[in-house]
Amino acid sequence: MAWGVWSSGGRFDDSADTGVSERPQSLIPERLRRQGLRLLDPERALTVLAQVLADDETALAVADVDWPRFSAVFNAARSWPLLDEIPEARQADAGAGGGAVVASGDGAALLERLVAVSPGQRERIVTDLVGSHAAAVLGHTSADAVDVARAFREMGFDSLTAVDLRGRLNRVTGLQLPSTVVFDYPSPVMLARQIVSQLMGTQQQAATGSRVTPVSGTDPVGGLSAWAAGSPAGGQPRSPVADARHWRGRHRRVPGRPGWDITGLLDSVPGSAPASITREGGFVSGAADFDPAFFRISPREAIAMDPQQRLLLETAWEAMEHAGLDPVSLRGSLTGVFAGAASSGYSGQPGFDEESAGHLITGNVTSVISGRISYTLGLEGPAVTVDTACSSALVSLHLAAQALRAGSATWPWPAA
Repeated sequence: MAWGVWSSGGRFDDSADTGVSERPQSLIPERLRRQGLRLLDPERALTVLAQVLADDETALAVADVDWPRFSAVFNAARSWPLLDEIPEARQADAGAGGGAVVASGDGAALLERLVAVSPGQRERIVTDLVGSHAAAVLGHTSADAVDVARAFREMGFDSLTAVDLRGRLNRVTGLQLPSTVVFDYPSPVMLARQIVSQLMGTQQQAATGSRVTPVSGTDPVGGLSAWAAGSPAGGQPRSPVADARHWRGRHRRVPGRPGWDITGLLDSVPGSAPASITREGGFVSGAADFDPAFFRISPREAIAMDPQQRLLLETAWEAMEHAGLDPVSLRGSLTGVFAGAASSGYSGQPGFDEESAGHLITGNVTSVISGRISYTLGLEGPAVTVDTACSSALVSLHLAAQALRAGSATWPWPAA
């Protein structure tokens, strides 16, 4: 038999016990109650044991469960089928809410306040509200301890505290937010935008039942960013649309960097390794000047990453900026990533140490190139890497346009 924690009828049940902090979290009574697990009454537990023996059960779990609370915590990050066969758990999950506004109490007062101010002020008001309650759940004495742009997970939120925050926000907003809301909108500012959208009745999903809005075939395709070999301005173009005239006749000598044996490369006997039969070419300047910390990538992983992945991370971020978007604001949207890429052979060169070698697979498989952009920016639309040789970029652009017009990806850019 798998038993829940029994009540001792004494100091163990007192959450103020000075020894509580030394126990495993699974044995802290107050934490168990917050998870939806009550302490088992010994007399009742022994009665159940007698029933089990009488019925000759061979595998059984016995616990005193507060199903509405337990189901919410258990399904906070995502819904799991484990509890589907338990009627009480299904009922609790069904009652978790779908965002309906309860126009009374604190929720009505908040809605009245938001109606009277500008959209920007609405977001600030609700962001402050979410931040203050997040701070309270985490035990901070001031809301200033919470960075509203930081992910809840990074602050220390888990399934239990996520449900606590959801409960607080339901009470003060009048909404019936689902138990997954903290993970669906993973920072205070993103959650605040969702709450404002629901309170103001402008959430398109509520009206249409779909997160996707098909676009007209006459709309522009999107923002562009470009890095190209031998380009002007020190070889690092930042313009979203590049002028091909600047790239004609821009070939130059092989650039040198600290640690590179350029002399050995150029002066070797042709046909030997390493050797080069030319001293000039087109080179992407700054390809090695990648800032891994900006994208929350460790230096050892960055070394193992195909330069294509590094450049695409940077150009994708720049494309958002050129389009007038905050890249972080797209997290959770169905924005798609379509990239044309081919294997560069980067992983075949010698010199990777043991710490970096473990990242060579994800750093060099072409299918990861598009997925890395989606993962870094938190995008939930299609992520496709296309290798059709020289036509890869055109084919990926064609697929992106098809996805927009078919409605399988959202449209993140503002209207012209």
